[in-house]
Amino acid sequence: MLGCSIAALAPARPAALVQSDQDEREFNLAVQHLEHGEPDDALARAVPLLARYDSLRVRAVVAEAHLQRARAARGVGDEERSLALARRALETLETLGPWQALEPNAMVTSDATRQGFHVDALLGRILLHLGDTQNATRHVRAAREFDPLDQGLALDELRLRALELVAPGAAAEPALVESVRGDAAQFAQQGDLVPELRTPARLLWGELEWAAARVDEQRYVTALKILKGTLDGLAPDDPAASALRVTAARIQLELGNLPAARGQLEAVLARWPQHAAALDLLASLGSAARDSQR
Repeated sequence: MLGCSIAALAPARPAALVQSDQDEREFNLAVQHLEHGEPDDALARAVPLLARYDSLRVRAVVAEAHLQRARAARGVGDEERSLALARRALETLETLGPWQALEPNAMVTSDATRQGFHVDALLGRILLHLGDTQNATRHVRAAREFDPLDQGLALDELRLRALELVAPGAAAEPALVESVRGDAAQFAQQGDLVPELRTPARLLWGELEWAAARVDEQRYVTALKILKGTLDGLAPDDPAASALRVTAARIQLELGNLPAARGQLEAVLARWPQHAAALDLLASLGSAARDSQR
């Protein structure tokens, strides 16, 4: 989880990094802001530290903050900004200098290995956000070797396995789809799943049920039920609702149920009028409606 991925990067008072009580407090407050989903406040405290201590620990906080902002931008449909922020997060770690930031398991001491694990996990999330599945897989697997029980990493690995299966027009082997779908269903329904992973886990499960519907049409119903059940547990203005509704709209469009698809998209645009994916899909609905009238 986030607190583990950032706060555990180093001991409480690393003399090489923190040269004053004030700087130590600022670093710890930046970590706390990240844990509470406040990336702007985290950056306000961490960027001045980065100017004084160009270190892995501070860079990791700055990169995590940029990634949180990237995810928030994607949640409201601003994909261009989301990708720009994720690239900024990646650049923050790529410019570490002699440390091989993009080489998993490059560090050998116990403390350095722990730091390498957390940076691998962070790089995996950033690269996954950017769609670089090959490098994301490499880093996620390296991090999971260090901590195979980390639920966030387990979900990242499931996402990577699912990416080629849930893409529009995908023609994966049914047995492979069923294998990943079963793993996603089991993961999403485990009783001890941390709260912040429940919605993305159920979204992934719904997407995989949809992928399985290309062989078993009853899965369409299951996918829509999962998405609706997840939506019912969210506040209307929760950005996570937009991804659930857009996915539901795509399923309804595939089923030819244009009014239901339009309803989902209009609900997204009522909250986030510039949501790029919803706008694009709504435009395609117009084309589909015209085609059906010919």
